[in-house]
Amino acid sequence: MLKILYAEDNLSERKLIARILEMSDFEVLVVDDGLEAMEQAEVWQPDLILMDIGLPKVDGLQATKMLREKESTRRVPIIAVTAWDHHKYRARAEAAGVDDYLTKPIERDQLLTSIRKHLKGVPQ
Repeated sequence: MLKILYAEDNLSERKLIARILEMSDFEVLVVDDGLEAMEQAEVWQPDLILMDIGLPKVDGLQATKMLREKESTRRVPIIAVTAWDHHKYRARAEAAGVDDYLTKPIERDQLLTSIRKHLKGVPQ
């Protein structure tokens, strides 16, 4: 089973996306701040990370930059999930090292399509 680390501070978003992922046969670990996302990425070794941009403690962009600097997490795909739908935020996220950028509200098919694009062996 593929593992997805989901960093999100909004409770309703956490519940919705975690449910979609679990129903799609992913193992999901949900954290609510950027610092915990970095710590759990090291320990849990996910196959993919969904990273909200506006996280407390360490924002999603800084967390992504730091994950890209570590050998153990450098190649883990990171998909930004954010309510910030503006080209300057997308450019900042890409500069930080995200592999994809999804804006909220995220639809099930959109999410799964992005995940499949970045992971091998994900069933259709």
